[in-house]
Order: sequence, then C-alpha cells, then structure tokens
Amino acid sequence: MTQDERWLVRYNEVKSFIETNHRNPSKYNPISIIPVDCITQLPIGWTFLCEDYQKDGCMLIKVEPLVEEQHKTIVVYKEEDVKPDEVTISPKIIEEKS
Repeated sequence: MTQDERWLVRYNEVKSFIETNHRNPSKYNPISIIPVDCITQLPIGWTFLCEDYQKDGCMLIKVEPLVEEQHKTIVVYKEEDVKPDEVTISPKIIEEKS
C-alpha cells in the first residue's frame, strides 16, 4: 500500500466519523475522573512541548460531588430475619453536556 493510499484510507475514516458524530475526532480519548472521598481539589500537571517553545504548569480542578441519598425499605416478617443496618456507597457518574 502506497502512502497516498494510506492517506486516502485515513481521510475516508475521518470523513465518515465527522458525518456520523458531527464533530472532529480527538487524538486522545475523553477521560472521566472519579475522586476519592474528601477530595475538594484535584491538581493536574501539564507540559506543552514544541520545537522551540516549552511550557509547563499545573491545573487545579475543583471537585464538588453531588450526593444522592437513596433509602430502601425491606419488610421482614420474622425477627430472626432482621439484619443490622448496612450502608453502601456506590459512585454514580453523570456526564454533563456543555
């Protein structure tokens, strides 16, 4: 396969992606961050590299999780079926579209 044929194949892939998703393809996949409990700020270091220009820095993301409480009632007919209270915390990811 020649270089021109490879470029044409890649061009067709990008063209079909744009037509179906209505956006340009990203070189990097989007990421999601699930913070650990009690974290209010998340520092991310970055480095911009170019031929004759280099710069780095730190980006600080403020984390404000939304907590959604759910209660579940279980009816028990026998006293021996009663279990002690149990708390389960599970993440619920909601992506906001901007």
